[in-house]
Amino acid sequence: LYASELMSSLVSLSSANRVALAEAAGGKGVDVLLRAIAVYRKKDPSVEEEAEALENVADTLAFCILETLPRQQFVEFEGVELCLMAVKNRGRCALTCLRILSTVLPFSEGSCHSFVEAQGLGLLFPLLSNPAFVSTAKLKGRQRIDVKNQSCLCIASLMQNCTGKPLIRVIQKFREQEFSKVEDLVTLFDSLWQRVMTAAQAAEQVSEDDDLEDLSEEEKVALKKAEAGAEALHASARILAQLLTVKEPKLHASVLDSLSRRSLSAKQHIAQALADYLRGIDKATPAAAHAKSLLHSVV
Repeated sequence: LYASELMSSLVSLSSANRVALAEAAGGKGVDVLLRAIAVYRKKDPSVEEEAEALENVADTLAFCILETLPRQQFVEFEGVELCLMAVKNRGRCALTCLRILSTVLPFSEGSCHSFVEAQGLGLLFPLLSNPAFVSTAKLKGRQRIDVKNQSCLCIASLMQNCTGKPLIRVIQKFREQEFSKVEDLVTLFDSLWQRVMTAAQAAEQVSEDDDLEDLSEEEKVALKKAEAGAEALHASARILAQLLTVKEPKLHASVLDSLSRRSLSAKQHIAQALADYLRGIDKATPAAAHAKSLLHSVV
């Protein structure tokens, strides 16, 4: 347990440490981490200390895959496939592996294509409406929200990074069952919008907070919005905006109708969420270019 805590702490502090870990064990550092997680693919940790160690290893992996070499190893050593098997088996490790996937997919086209090829869409999309599919244990309220949010983050990354047939397969999931997943996504967007806007308004009304006294008013609002689910809100907005770019009248109408029934609109609510997303990311990244294009398309 102590070793896993130390390892997680070291890679959180330094890019060099993350790369060094990947280079360890003869250039198979990420494979070692994946093997440690694989032990719990079909069984749950037997004691709480074991569960904490598993989370620490997952945190270590999540930090490492922020770097190019560890991401390449993650794909090479079939990390996507391992995580999907864990989600399919619905054990305690499934929640951990879903979090790992939501971390790696935004940065890796290879991981996104591997995800689609490994039949991951059939596991991912049902979680938008029923997060309980990820675990045989009863999920707590916060866990249910986290599963929906992480699923949304994964889908947004797939929409952004996939091309050709893999992208067609992702979009096809929204056409199934009379566009039911469009309805699920807009329901999630609406819920996130209400939570994030409420959090932002509350933060603006609180003049003093001992825990946040060193932050500017703008930083306080941004922090409260993040805690309320702003990242998932931005992801759902990106998905909906991209669906509106698909040249298919029925899909287009399904998105707009579902928004309208909730008194939402693309030009106002989705555009505002996209603009908020762009304010918080590096403007020189592919993600920013993608979001700018989506924002232009909806306004």
